Amino acid sequence: VVYKSLHTVPSADDVGAIEMSEVIEDMESTSSFREDNEKKVIFEPNLKIISYDSADSLALPIEDIKNLGTNVDIRDCNGDMDKILDVMSTLKFFIVTIVLIFAGTLSIFPALVSEIWECGSGNSAAFTAILFLLFNIFDAVGRGLSAFAQDLTLGLLYTIAILAVLKWTIIPLLATSNIRGIQIGTPSCHDFYPVSLICILGMTNGFCASCCMMHWSKVLKDPRNENIGATLMIFSITIGLITGSLLSYVVVQVVVFGI
Repeated sequence: VVYKSLHTVPSADDVGAIEMSEVIEDMESTSSFREDNEKKVIFEPNLKIISYDSADSLALPIEDIKNLGTNVDIRDCNGDMDKILDVMSTLKFFIVTIVLIFAGTLSIFPALVSEIWECGSGNSAAFTAILFLLFNIFDAVGRGLSAFAQDLTLGLLYTIAILAVLKWTIIPLLATSNIRGIQIGTPSCHDFYPVSLICILGMTNGFCASCCMMHWSKVLKDPRNENIGATLMIFSITIGLITGSLLSYVVVQVVVFGI
């Protein structure tokens, strides 16, 4: 049990042999105890009151805690999981979208992108570096464009969702580019093709991810749940990065080695 109050709560050592009922009566007799202080009691399995503001603690049985008065807020800690699930349900669009965005990006970049060769000179380290640079430049451009999407509208949500799904089509499109020089000397070999796809990949990644992280807090019913929401959003980014990294091994094996 956790107790929060600006009132000084006597520690268990200070109580000594004093009867618990006398301590409660003394606390209730303090005028500032009920009127001026913020009080919060949370039930936990150990059934103890712990001051948030100091290390002082006072062991009280449940029946005595209830006698502190109706102005004491009592809630069950088991409700915390329900609150997390409720926030997760509210943010499910943003959570799923973030996972799709980063998983789709990491499954292509940088593993598959590093296997694309320049059509003219074959395996060129400079060309690979240019592709990496273009991705980061257009990722920054996409993040900058999100500044023009300050209002959370239904149209913006549809745009983010469509882009997050369509970016997965870049995988088969890049698979038809000059992977390890297989198209060198053929009429279909054009450097502009993979370059344009990488630019689209970077821009959609930056725009969609920034919009999701900008607007998720606006759909929360209770602003006090923002800490839970922030944790869930960061966790969704982590899941997306891990999923995309694992998928990149599969994509490279299928596209490059034909397994």
